[in-house]
Amino acid sequence: MREDIKEAVARWFGGWTVIEYATSLSLAIALLEDQPYDEVVQCALALDLALRTAELPADRAPRPRRLFATSKEQVLEATNACVILRDHPQHRGLREETVRFERQDWAAAVLHHVWRAYPAAQVVLRDWMFGPVMINRFADETRRALCTLVAEVPAHQPLRLLEDLAKRLTWRKLNVAAAVLWHLADDYELGDLVTDTLQSWVEHGPAYGQCVAAIAYASPFGLRDPEHALNQLHTIARSKWTTPNVPVAIVLLDMLTDADWHRTVLDRVVNWSRSGAAHPGLRLAATWVGLCAAGVHPWPGLDADELVRLFPDQVRTLLEYAIADTVEGQGAVQRMHTLATKAEFDRSAADDLLRIATVLAPGLRWLERLHVVQELCRSHYDMRSKIRWTFRVARRVQRARSSGRADSPPDAPPAAA
Repeated sequence: MREDIKEAVARWFGGWTVIEYATSLSLAIALLEDQPYDEVVQCALALDLALRTAELPADRAPRPRRLFATSKEQVLEATNACVILRDHPQHRGLREETVRFERQDWAAAVLHHVWRAYPAAQVVLRDWMFGPVMINRFADETRRALCTLVAEVPAHQPLRLLEDLAKRLTWRKLNVAAAVLWHLADDYELGDLVTDTLQSWVEHGPAYGQCVAAIAYASPFGLRDPEHALNQLHTIARSKWTTPNVPVAIVLLDMLTDADWHRTVLDRVVNWSRSGAAHPGLRLAATWVGLCAAGVHPWPGLDADELVRLFPDQVRTLLEYAIADTVEGQGAVQRMHTLATKAEFDRSAADDLLRIATVLAPGLRWLERLHVVQELCRSHYDMRSKIRWTFRVARRVQRARSSGRADSPPDAPPAAA
């Protein structure tokens, strides 16, 4: 960042003695440059209200701004910003305005200066950046701002802001935190900081750090060393905390949507299912992968038919493991029963039922499926009538497909217990 820009920004902010709307708008533009002007204004108004509220006692509300005190042109001139007219990206025939600073690098300089020069305002700015609008609508812009603050503002604990974000434990915020680490390593040459931080989180926690680490190791940054990444995910799944269990399962399923990782993930999770039954995190990962790989529960981007065709043994092992689970397995049996009730009139439901049933019992003849049905009935005793009826329907669908006929209508489903 050039010294002349730093000095210019410092002089501009030095001219304000109270919080003006132009101050809030400049901060919003600093994070959201080249975004639609009306959305930037809404974010600026929210920040302006938060800043003014923070300066008042808890029992007082800030006085409303005068609605016609400053025009759009005046506030843009005051902030050294301009709007650019462009075709609307979604609605043909319409146009919209985006906003940016007139000087290059001004946005990063504004963010850098405010964060460093006004530490008392950091909590308000942090909460604004981590609010639902910024995280959900402008996640990438928030990520870039966090990278700038971590890499360019001197601090004894450079990742404190990142940890504050991760502590809030929503999936979107965890993903933004992981993306910050990835880009710090790649774009700011802070690989040692990132590697040491991830290793510390994996070995010692806290739980939110392990959640971020799980996502980071499944990112392109982490998967440059896939063996190390999967070993780290295994360690996180064995954590004494249960919070990271779901992130580990989710990132494994996301990896499974990429054909390059099919065999690696399935083979590794099969090993986990055989050796880690005592660990809830490993059980959850193996169960979720098994149910989604077989198509019991659909997962975005995951082709269950392809996985069953290419890796039948691994999918069968994981599905048998999952369906024997007292909780997840009961849901899987109920899902199969629901598909069976629709098989007569819903071709896709019949397809799903046949795929899942033939993973468990490929032939589906009475003797061939008998052992599978008995095992399922033992695991889910209260659902045994549904289990038997579901497999009878699956066999009828299989016979109809093999003979080229339409699917035979099933007999009436058993009454609910």
